[in-house]
Amino acid sequence: MVNKDKLIIALIAIIILLVAVAGYMFFSPSGNITDNVTNNTTSVNVTEKGPSPSNGTTPTLIDSGSMNGTFSGEWELYTNYTYTWKTYRYNDSYIKIYTSCNLHNYTRTVDQTITLTKKPPGTLTIFIEPKMTGTSNYMTTVHTTSTALEYYWNVWRPGMAASGPSH
Repeated sequence: MVNKDKLIIALIAIIILLVAVAGYMFFSPSGNITDNVTNNTTSVNVTEKGPSPSNGTTPTLIDSGSMNGTFSGEWELYTNYTYTWKTYRYNDSYIKIYTSCNLHNYTRTVDQTITLTKKPPGTLTIFIEPKMTGTSNYMTTVHTTSTALEYYWNVWRPGMAASGPSH
């Protein structure tokens, strides 16, 4: 009986520990990210990926910059990074962001293409190729009345400045 009681106490302790760790991971901030945003100071290799507008619109550079920060816990990378981007407006409904994230501790760079596309009625598609892992892609749909251009300046860009790279 004594061994059974000790086993039950040990199992309860393990469960409590797992719940505490899961709670910490769920409720902790997404990392200690510091950024130093500067405009028009970077170069990013631009290559066409993903869908393009069918009307042959010539893109206009509307934003570019770089930031430095530290991932601590996000994606389990635990590394310093340098993140650069160039954002192009094809029209108010179609924005492409070319990014490059240099992961210093891993001596690896991940180049991404992020596409914001406004689709009527009231949805915006976000397509990221590839994900930060460098493998598969990521796509989501946001319900919004904003154009892709408005979404970039009012949601995406402030979030990028506050939190660094996405996915």
